[in-house]
Order: sequence, then structure tokens, then C-alpha cells
Amino acid sequence: EIMNVNKSKYVVLIGMIALALSSCSVSRHLPENGYLLDEVKVVCEEDSKVVSSLKSKIRQQPNIRTFGLFRLPLGLYSLSGKRDHFINRMLRNIGEAPRVYNDTLTYKSCEVMEQALVNQGYLKAEVSPKTAYKKHKAKVKYFVHSGRLYRIASVHYVCRDTVVLGHILADTMNSLVKVDMPFDANMLNDERTRLASLLQSKGYYGFKKDYITYLADTSRNSSDVALSVRVRS
Repeated sequence: EIMNVNKSKYVVLIGMIALALSSCSVSRHLPENGYLLDEVKVVCEEDSKVVSSLKSKIRQQPNIRTFGLFRLPLGLYSLSGKRDHFINRMLRNIGEAPRVYNDTLTYKSCEVMEQALVNQGYLKAEVSPKTAYKKHKAKVKYFVHSGRLYRIASVHYVCRDTVVLGHILADTMNSLVKVDMPFDANMLNDERTRLASLLQSKGYYGFKKDYITYLADTSRNSSDVALSVRVRS
């Protein structure tokens, strides 16, 4: 146990030394007019719960931190020179190249996050970035405006085949779509899969989930959704 503590202290010390030595040399590994992606944050004042679900949608993250404190792999890479010899190759292999800020990926991240929020039921969500530049470093902050969470107010089934409709209505207790639940696209897709399996078990072996579609009716001044489940038999 004492050895583990000493080992941790040794790694921290090495990391601090590498960071100190490389702090001025990171820029030489950046392209002309390039910036190191130093920090990424997601902010949502309306609903902080959505933040955790969006972090994985960001298309570009900063270099990894050792123990969450310093970027040891980046520091080691930055110590390497441009000449092709053993020490430089070793430092690059065990280190991590600087992650250069890419504004195209930033705006792509906004699109992906907005779509993720829409899928969760935030139909009017908007995400906008703000990038700050300082000394070859870029910090990105994503401002999330989630808007109102749309919820299912009613569910109505439509099917010309009354026998098929009867099977569906008899099994509504097991439906994944419930009144007052968020208008969640993933849950709606899961319900299509469930209904297809139900009807296949009733002898409709060729029935596919693609035969099920949804029509959502939303009021202009309301976040209620009147959901129509349309089954093509």
C-alpha cells in the first residue's frame, strides 16, 4: 500500500515536470494559426439534467488528463523535437498529439446535440457555441436552450384490419407509450419493435415494424402531443 502511494507520487511528479517543460513547446506542434483545444463545457440554465446526456455527443474533446489534473501524454509528446530519431519517436509513441481545435466539428457537435434533445422530447431545442482564444489555446462553451419538454397527452390507434387492431388494443397494458411520458423518439421506436413482435406472435409472421408509423399533433401554445399510432396491415 505504501508502495502504491509512493508510485502515485512519482507519477504525479513526472507529470508535473513534463507539463512544466512542455508548456512552452506545445505551440510548435500546432499548425500555423492553429489552437490547442484546451477546454469544453456544456451549459444549460433551464434544465441541468440534460447536460450529462449531451457530453458524449461532442465531436471533439481536449487531450486526456492524467488523474484529472494534468495532460501527461500531451506533455510527453510536446517534449519531442521535429528530428526523426529514437527519443523523439519514443516520446510521440507514448505521448498524445495536441488536439487542434476544429470549428467544423464544433458546429457539427451543435447539430448532434440538438437532434439528441429533439429525440428526447425537447422539440424546439437550440445549441450555440462560443469559442474563446488565448495564447494558442481555444476554450469552447456550448450554450443549450432546451425549451419545453413535450409530453404525450393522448394515444389513438388507427388500423383498417379490426382483428389486428383488436390484438393491439388488448395488449395496451404492456405498451411502452404512456400518457404523460416525454415524446421520446427512442421509446417510440422501441414500441414499434414491440408491436411487430406481438403481431408476429399472433400469426402475422411477415409483419414488420416499418408498417407502424406515428402522427404527432402539437398545439401552438402547448407542449402536449396528441399521438396517432397508424398500423398498416
